[in-house]
Amino acid sequence: MAKLGFLGLGIMGGPMARHLLLAGHQLALWSHSPDKASAMAKHGNGIVCATPAEVAAHCECIFLCVGDTAMSRTVITGPNGIASTAKPDTVIADCSTIAPTESQHMARNCENWACICSTRPAPVQRTEPRAET
Repeated sequence: MAKLGFLGLGIMGGPMARHLLLAGHQLALWSHSPDKASAMAKHGNGIVCATPAEVAAHCECIFLCVGDTAMSRTVITGPNGIASTAKPDTVIADCSTIAPTESQHMARNCENWACICSTRPAPVQRTEPRAET
């Protein structure tokens, strides 16, 4: 199975991460609220990470679902961000609802980093009940 990561375990990201864990995937987890990551890890084979960079060090595909454009930028390209430790060919699927132009800008930045990772915008729509099912 692929080594997966998930950053952002709120209203939408939490249920999405839980589905991956319950399906049997190993999942490196990070949240601004460390207690959320610890609680989520108990649903399966979860690894609690201290930073987004630590998640990237474990994974070949990383999902993130954070609150806004600034948060997305920080967890991808900021200090201790995903891009700082991502391996070549890492896929980053940003499920956050962010500005499309910013998503494109971050993808270009990641392509210029040594990791040469691939960033894919994958915004989530609908509401919490849809993420639960």
